[in-house]
Amino acid sequence: MSIDFAQNKEEEKCGTFSAFQYIFLFNYLFFLLQGKDCTVRLEEKPSGKLHAQCAVDAYPGPSVQTVSDSSRYFVIRAADDSGRINFLGLGFADRSDSFDFNVALQVFFKKK
Repeated sequence: MSIDFAQNKEEEKCGTFSAFQYIFLFNYLFFLLQGKDCTVRLEEKPSGKLHAQCAVDAYPGPSVQTVSDSSRYFVIRAADDSGRINFLGLGFADRSDSFDFNVALQVFFKKK
């Protein structure tokens, strides 16, 4: 399932994530940093199978956006192995993990 980014940030809320029919638990979320390129990868444990990846050109930006009603949820523009584009809701159970995700992107693009 995919969702479109709303023009008005107030319309992007984690409450809309309940419309998703499928929830996948990814045990690995990687940042792949190469020079000035940043990619977020969602992989399954233990196989390491790549389910989606998101090339991040800027943060905040169109590839990774926060939602207006929670600091633990994001929307990412992800591509699967076939190149198909989907907008995925990404939520963290632990607030400190979402903080780390947010800060890692901020620090990378601040240094860029």
